[in-house]
Amino acid sequence: KMSYAQDSLFITQVNAGGQKVKKEIKLPRIDSAKGVEPITQSSQSTELLLAGKEMAEVQAQLDQKKIEFQERISKCEEGEARIAAGQKKLKNERITFEAITKEREAKRAREEKKAQEAMAARRDLERKADELRVEMAQLQEQMERTKAELDKVVDYHAYLEKVVEYSPEFMEIPDILKRYETLIATQADLESSVQTNAEESESLRLELHQMTKGGQNELLILSSQIASHQIALEQATIATVLEENEKEFREDKIKEGVAQLGRAQMSLVNLFNRCRATHASETKPKQDAKLDQMLRYIEERIKTVTSIAREANKPSSPEQGGHASPDPLRSTGATHTGVSDALPPRSR
Repeated sequence: KMSYAQDSLFITQVNAGGQKVKKEIKLPRIDSAKGVEPITQSSQSTELLLAGKEMAEVQAQLDQKKIEFQERISKCEEGEARIAAGQKKLKNERITFEAITKEREAKRAREEKKAQEAMAARRDLERKADELRVEMAQLQEQMERTKAELDKVVDYHAYLEKVVEYSPEFMEIPDILKRYETLIATQADLESSVQTNAEESESLRLELHQMTKGGQNELLILSSQIASHQIALEQATIATVLEENEKEFREDKIKEGVAQLGRAQMSLVNLFNRCRATHASETKPKQDAKLDQMLRYIEERIKTVTSIAREANKPSSPEQGGHASPDPLRSTGATHTGVSDALPPRSR
């Protein structure tokens, strides 16, 4: 780039660092016609030639500088391209590195989580192992105790075998053990019942004590009433005894009446059967007749027999030979007092 001043020429260029450099080249001064001293034509031509030569040199230098500048620009562009490619590569590498870092962080987190889970599982297994060791120790102790108890009960087993051998009541050792368990259960039930009864007795005793303590005042108040009530009770007792005696007397009379009624019914049935047995007519009543029918039938038969007896007891005429006819009642086994004869001795 060139700029002209009044008496000099300025050339501006860009150096290798990218900064502008300003150079000043002195040119011959050419004054205008006015106000200057006149010069010859040859001197002006010489100065113009010199100026043109210097201008050519300057232009050559300028072209050379342009070429260098273009080369530098190309180198700068190539450098920028390389830098951009490097930055892109660095960016890609950074992205790849970040992805790898994230993946490694995630993998590390997973590994740490697995490690923590493994540690937790290990602690859990160790705890279970400790518990199993404790349980195994307890089982070992229990086995030792059981073994000791087994050694102790060996003699009892031999004894039970002898009991089974000599006792006809038990066939096997389990029968003895079942009997023992039954007795133990019964004993436990009895002990429980005793304990329950004892608790109930204790509660009842406490309740009785409270009631006794609470009833002392009432007892003192009612003591006077009890005396008067005792007198009334004695009077009521005497009246009750009298009533009981009267009740027993009435019950005895009722029983005696019932017995008499039974005996009378039996006598009535006996008379009915006797009258029915001596009745040859087909109109005689049935065996299962009712009591009122029996009474009517017996009454009719007594009337009939009585009338027959009266006719037979009349004095006979001489033409009849002076002999009385036989008593129809005696012939039938019945008399005028047949009803009294049929009754039991107490009812006469």
